[in-house]
Amino acid sequence: MPRKPPNNEHTRMELPPSSFILQVLGTLKETRSLIFLFYAVQDLWQVEELCRRIYFPLEPLSASELTLFNGMFLVILGDLMSQTHDGLDGDEVKKFHSICHDNFQSGYETYEVVIGPTYQHTLILSIALVNAQMEGNLALHASLTSIAARHCLALGYHREERIVHLPSIEAQRARRLFWTIFMFDKNLSLRLGRAPIIQDYDVDVKHCVSSQDPRDLPWDQAFAAFIEFSRLQAQIYQLLYSPSSNTLDTTKRQILIEDLKTSLSRWHDGWKQIDTSNAHRKDILSSILEPNEVAYYSVLTILYRGAKLSNSVQDIIPECFDAARQGLRAHLARWPHTISAGMPATSLYGIWILLYSSFTPFIVAFLHCIKNADTNDLELLKNVLDTIEQLSSTRDTLKRQFDLCRALYRIAEIFINDGHSTGQRATILDNTIPLPLQPGFLESWDFLDPNLPLPNYSVSSAVFYI
Repeated sequence: MPRKPPNNEHTRMELPPSSFILQVLGTLKETRSLIFLFYAVQDLWQVEELCRRIYFPLEPLSASELTLFNGMFLVILGDLMSQTHDGLDGDEVKKFHSICHDNFQSGYETYEVVIGPTYQHTLILSIALVNAQMEGNLALHASLTSIAARHCLALGYHREERIVHLPSIEAQRARRLFWTIFMFDKNLSLRLGRAPIIQDYDVDVKHCVSSQDPRDLPWDQAFAAFIEFSRLQAQIYQLLYSPSSNTLDTTKRQILIEDLKTSLSRWHDGWKQIDTSNAHRKDILSSILEPNEVAYYSVLTILYRGAKLSNSVQDIIPECFDAARQGLRAHLARWPHTISAGMPATSLYGIWILLYSSFTPFIVAFLHCIKNADTNDLELLKNVLDTIEQLSSTRDTLKRQFDLCRALYRIAEIFINDGHSTGQRATILDNTIPLPLQPGFLESWDFLDPNLPLPNYSVSSAVFYI
């Protein structure tokens, strides 16, 4: 539950000294911070405006202003920690990053931010939800995203009529904020198996205008592509997995799948055309764009899995198995580059790509493996498992995923060595408990014990379907 702080608690908050902030602002004029490229913060002027308010207040400061300041500098200093800049002391950057982190954490959890739909509160939540995702806290990320989406609706940011009546600079900021929240809200729909808070039919606000800076343009193109990818994922949930889709027969499902596959392929082709060669922070943009090949095949796997209502592995169509294998191979192809970037970047890859999208291909490949006693699939699962093991020490959620994948691999290994005929395998597969496509937050799989000794692991009691 959100907490309500004591009166004037925010006035006692420790902040970085103004001299340090001035140094940072000077640095931001020389380098393009990720806060302007990846977050809903419009430009340096927006940061400077808030800094003047914090350090030279003409009126009493609000708690939300201080929280937003700490959120902005949490991102800015976190970005600077990975770089070297003349005039900035690395130890100071690290120290004040930690202070801003603690201040921000206590600030966005307050009752006012959660309950009050204002631009400032929604911007605070937009920073907090990305931070929660980067830390691998998917439950918190989903909760903050839902609150931010409801704030956007309450503020009317989904309607063009509301936006055009705002002053020009406020309209630009509100538009960017809305589409950022829209993207995250839609992205969670298929991942969590729930309807998004913001519905397409209720939105008529125009998209953000692309930057005049050619080095910002690839980031704007990536942002627009992320929005479309998220929208497509929400459509897959709505048309194939929502309760209202349960009445669709196989023929209608196949028609929908073909239409969605066409849209997804068109998106994928456009995604690959984004040119990062002249972009600000091109290495980071490339590291964001290239791994999404893995996410694409994960979504494609889920799309094909919706071809039939049946939970039987016998009814999973070949295209679904093919997409799953391509997704795992795309991950393996990307892995050497990922691991060479260092453990912080590798951990983020695990959170953004594996926790959010790539568990489904592992499950589907696992099912194909035990259905067909396919040793090639077993080798593929083992190779992927080895990469996840390298990630498992960086986050608890990644450790949990490794444990689950290891359990599935052991089951597949036993199943292949058990000597069942194809008919026996089919019978066992169709008379066991369900294995979900995506566990909500990796919390509902307690019936799997990855530490069971192999000789005592009963095949007939350890096989699952989706």
